[in-house]
Amino acid sequence: MAAADDDVPITRELCRSVMPTGFAIIAFALAFIGCVQCDVIKFTSTSGFEQPITVQFGFWSHEDIGFYTTNDGTSYMVLSCTRYSQDVDIDSKWKAAAAFSILPLIIGGIHFLLMTVAKCTVNHWYDCIFFLLSFLFQGLSILFLDSNACKNNSVIAGITDNYLGDELAFQETCSMSTGMKCIIASMVFWGLATLTSADAYRAKKQKEEIDAPLAEPFLSETL
Repeated sequence: MAAADDDVPITRELCRSVMPTGFAIIAFALAFIGCVQCDVIKFTSTSGFEQPITVQFGFWSHEDIGFYTTNDGTSYMVLSCTRYSQDVDIDSKWKAAAAFSILPLIIGGIHFLLMTVAKCTVNHWYDCIFFLLSFLFQGLSILFLDSNACKNNSVIAGITDNYLGDELAFQETCSMSTGMKCIIASMVFWGLATLTSADAYRAKKQKEEIDAPLAEPFLSETL
């Protein structure tokens, strides 16, 4: 029974050490998906097709839609992911959101590198700072929803103008797609990593303060 009771603090301490890193790894993966894909936001057609079509946009690329007609008069469309052209109006909020979306990946990469150099030891004072900065920058990347990409998208206007069939119209403002949902989830996990990291470091310092007086008599006898 005593042995089982002794295992409880060890298990709790291990969980405190592992949880921040686990949350950070999940947050990093979600941030990567949200940053590099072209499905952060989307516009859905409101007219022009029997079945609504969806065109998606990311920070750096977007889905391009091409309309084609075969020799027998059958029309079809092709969606492909492509980079933005120089004609696209990218405003300051768009540029800021794109930059902020990269920073958590850079900060997280530096932190994981430091952990590797330190042989994967955790509960350092700087862990909480890295996670907090990643949380803040990840949140600022949501500015994308208030940029021209979402509210005044010139690519959508071009698609509407180039459509040769019946009148094609899209929703006026964007809605969240998979990438933005990943970014929001990533922000949550960065926040959890920050809180659990702060708690783990506090518990580590408290343990060191408790163990320090117990080690002093042993050191005195040894000397």
